[in-house]
Amino acid sequence: MSVLIVAYNHERYIAQALQGVLLQEVNFPYEIVVGDDCSTDSTRDILISFRDRFPGIIRLVLHPENLGLDGTRNLLRTLKACQGQYVAWLDGDDYWTCPHKLQKQADFLDTHPQCALCFHNVWDFCEDAPEERFLHNAGGQKKISTLEDLLEGCFAASCSLVFRRGLVGEWDDIVERAGLDDWTLETLLAQYGDIGYIDEVMAAHRMHRLGVWSRLSATEKLERMIQFYEQVRPILSVRYDETIQSHLLRCHYDLAIEHERQGELEKAATCLRKCVTTPSVGFEQYLALLGIVGARGKGMLRRRLWLCEHRVMYRLARLAQPILGFLSRVRIAGRTLARWALGKSVGSITARPNPIRLSSDHQNGLGVTTVSWASAKLESAEVHIGAPNGPLFSRSGPSGRKETGEWVRDGMLFYLQDVSGGLPLTRANTVATVTVSVTGDEAQASRSLM
Repeated sequence: MSVLIVAYNHERYIAQALQGVLLQEVNFPYEIVVGDDCSTDSTRDILISFRDRFPGIIRLVLHPENLGLDGTRNLLRTLKACQGQYVAWLDGDDYWTCPHKLQKQADFLDTHPQCALCFHNVWDFCEDAPEERFLHNAGGQKKISTLEDLLEGCFAASCSLVFRRGLVGEWDDIVERAGLDDWTLETLLAQYGDIGYIDEVMAAHRMHRLGVWSRLSATEKLERMIQFYEQVRPILSVRYDETIQSHLLRCHYDLAIEHERQGELEKAATCLRKCVTTPSVGFEQYLALLGIVGARGKGMLRRRLWLCEHRVMYRLARLAQPILGFLSRVRIAGRTLARWALGKSVGSITARPNPIRLSSDHQNGLGVTTVSWASAKLESAEVHIGAPNGPLFSRSGPSGRKETGEWVRDGMLFYLQDVSGGLPLTRANTVATVTVSVTGDEAQASRSLM
């Protein structure tokens, strides 16, 4: 096992990081390889003193000058110096809290050959307020994740990672261009296997107000994410093209909104043009969550693009926006009142089976059912989970039918919503609801944990 530590001006933290590694209790040999990116404080002196005390364990990679790129080159050079079968990553300002961390992760990879890397939960805390901490991975983190999951966003803290060194390739140019060192490295590794999760807190991650990521503006973060997707796309298999394309368009859309807020209409138009001209099912699903649906939604995007391309008309539209918003609310209120006066839409929604009866071999208390709905008075309907405006389950005309996956929990509510003519997702427009029950010993155990 190699423990890879990257450091730069970490004089206040590096001793704690090294001590957490040296306290590890393992049944295999390990080395500590520390790359110092030409620190200007006493970090290097502290590292040399530790190396002199533990010459058989600690090796130093001391760069004569700062390699730049926010430590990315330092990470790559230090990684090349590692010799272990597995590599554990630790930044010099983070630290490990469990003496069995390395042993548990090595055992996990030994028994899960399909996994290229594994990680665990950590405490995130702000340097200015160390007593205010929170878990990096909230409840529900998957035990086994895939590259598709990772492309949604980086969910593994770097100080929790252990990966197979044999999978590391000549990635210098890729990682340097992408700029997101940990996310890029995890993505490149996940090409070769799954990502395992150990649900234990075994490290602490220190967040700085001026950290590499946290100091970026919203615009800069989106630009870096676009850069990341564009750089890894030609490296990954073509099977991930649609996934990456949808994420790229999401970033371009969000970036267009940021540029609009800052009055940078030409840049906003450039981003929106990509969203309008590039087809992507995943991006359309993302827009649907924002209420931008179907042909009507695409028309909204085109109008927004046209306004950004015509600055004078954009300003006039902004001036008219409060008036148009008021008229829209009046229109919707009038339509709602008319529906109540003429009789609210009548419909039904059912689930079969209901209750869902679980057999003894079910381990998670979750079941599968088929939801059906119908109403002769609806032009268009949506089914949402948990609330009138909760996660979208399905969209249809007057009637529909759809099977769930194995994720239905006892007491889960499905709402049939009337969205004809753009009606909002409110309780006033709820046509019917159905509550699904799950019975069995595992369902009882699941309920007790809620």
